[in-house]
Amino acid sequence: MIQSLTKAQNQVDLIRDQDWTRADMLRSSQWQLTIPAVVFQEFHQASANPSAGLQHLDQLARTIQKELFDGSGIVLLRGVPLNFSELVCRNFYLALGQRIGKPIDRYGLVYDVTDLGRSYQTSRIPISQTNAETSFHTDSSAIDCLPDVVGLMCLRPALSGGESQVVSVPAVYQRLAASDPKAISLLHQDYIRDIVTPGSAFSLENLRKNQFPIFSHQGRRGLTFRYMRYWIERGHQKAGALLDAAQTAAFDALDRTLCAEDLVLQFKLEARDILWVNNFKVAHNRTNYQDYAEPDQKRLLLRMWLEQV
Repeated sequence: MIQSLTKAQNQVDLIRDQDWTRADMLRSSQWQLTIPAVVFQEFHQASANPSAGLQHLDQLARTIQKELFDGSGIVLLRGVPLNFSELVCRNFYLALGQRIGKPIDRYGLVYDVTDLGRSYQTSRIPISQTNAETSFHTDSSAIDCLPDVVGLMCLRPALSGGESQVVSVPAVYQRLAASDPKAISLLHQDYIRDIVTPGSAFSLENLRKNQFPIFSHQGRRGLTFRYMRYWIERGHQKAGALLDAAQTAAFDALDRTLCAEDLVLQFKLEARDILWVNNFKVAHNRTNYQDYAEPDQKRLLLRMWLEQV
């Protein structure tokens, strides 16, 4: 454990240039992009003539990649025309995503995020299929499924609520390492995650194999963060290996830091907005929401998981 703690402390100096606070992001416009009209003109031309190139879409994807992997880890895109049909939006979103990275299809290439009227606490479903607050997390609780990028395109916002919150993992790590180094050490240990990802067969043996650290340091990714507290606690409960008091205290310290007011950036995705986040450098949360009664007006987001190539 002492070796793990020393390693954790040594990493702090390596990640300072990647962190940001809420104030930093409010002062910067680099993470917010308006899609140029020429991108859509080119996209329509290519729809009619598949041999036509998509050079401007390629250029947009490269700009997004740079901000995701070398900048803040967040890109908020605006400017998709409101008169685009949902089918055209899906096709455009997929075409852009395929240029940013390699799609991971565990939930399908494009996955509908909408409330199905069920509870993740009583059904084996992801929280994305409910209207509940997700808490700060990264996507995927499966040991063998590691999305580098998460994309969300808003087709229909909720009646109220459903705001997006994001926080810099390096900033959280740095603050927690300074205030509670014991917690940092404990968060480098392996933790069991419940099995909820499609294609993952549930058994007690598979459950016990599905464990990995919250913080780790992985090759090209550097500092890596994989966390959703609920699935960890439920995984340990099902495995008969409850978290001890020190581990629970470390999780509490992490959650307090993730929710620090000066670190959290909040905004609402409006219709046709697209959000891309680095899934290892940025933790995200969605607040709970109230939906419309009419099925064709209910909140609907499109999610993509991408692997960096």
